[in-house]
Amino acid sequence: MTTIETNKKFKCPFTPAIIDFTKEPKIPEHHKIHLHNSHMGIKQLSHMEFALFTTWQQKEGKIVDGGEIYRKLLSKVLYPANLLDHFLLHPEDIPDELKGDEKKPIYTFFWGTYYMNSDLQYCVRGIYFKDHQWKECIHAFDPYDLEKDESWPSNCLALIEA
Repeated sequence: MTTIETNKKFKCPFTPAIIDFTKEPKIPEHHKIHLHNSHMGIKQLSHMEFALFTTWQQKEGKIVDGGEIYRKLLSKVLYPANLLDHFLLHPEDIPDELKGDEKKPIYTFFWGTYYMNSDLQYCVRGIYFKDHQWKECIHAFDPYDLEKDESWPSNCLALIEA
């Protein structure tokens, strides 16, 4: 099984791709953008440095609520879903550090954009690698009510700026 290394800096394979964070990312059906971090501007992908973030509870293999992750991420620089959209269109640009393994894939979430679904739940989009391909996922969280919050297992990580 692959060990998930958090807080270790890594980059994408060299690519001339430019990511425009000022543009609106893809909006899933029955969702609307609630918050989008557009202040990152326009960046060349190969110049960006990444790290994976997880809470100490997740590092110990525990399941935590999304609101707890949300609060811990408030002091971090978070990558918006524009980067996720690029990765889905160009999977060759996805760093190997996001793969995990077939038995326990890494679910990497892009907390720089979060959405609200038709049930008025906050959600973030992410990617994971399974069955030899990259797939998109979306997961709900509640920053205010921990009693009704969704659970986030230890392999659900946030992509942050290193």
